Amino acid sequence: MERALIIREGSLGDIILTLPVFQTLRKNGFKIEFFGRREFLELLLKLSCIDGGIPSDSYLLSPIFSKNFDIPQKIIDYFKKFDLIISYTHPSEILTENIKKIASCKLIVHPPFYKNLKIHISDYLLSPLENLFSNIERTPQIKI
Repeated sequence: MERALIIREGSLGDIILTLPVFQTLRKNGFKIEFFGRREFLELLLKLSCIDGGIPSDSYLLSPIFSKNFDIPQKIIDYFKKFDLIISYTHPSEILTENIKKIASCKLIVHPPFYKNLKIHISDYLLSPLENLFSNIERTPQIKI
């Protein structure tokens, strides 16, 4: 089974709008991990939207947010275990630059916001997957 990592910061609404991305990856056979706020990681795990992840506020990850800092092998190994990383970050962020250096898989960097968007934000967030999969899940679903 292929493994995907979704990097997404933001509020609860941002996470809900990203649910179709999780659902599309799941529908296409991916094991999914999440890198983001601790409370959303816990929520996504409880809702079975993801299989695991790491909170972005973990002290273990602080080097990946730092410029000109040696990234420990443990962090490099974590990012190397994925077949696909989708990072909803700005391309110029230090985090993004560091992931580009250490990731050995397909890395999609997709800015989380876009001015004057002419499509629904969920469709915008899904757009990088449209070139990878024909089976796209467009409606956010939460199973309680």
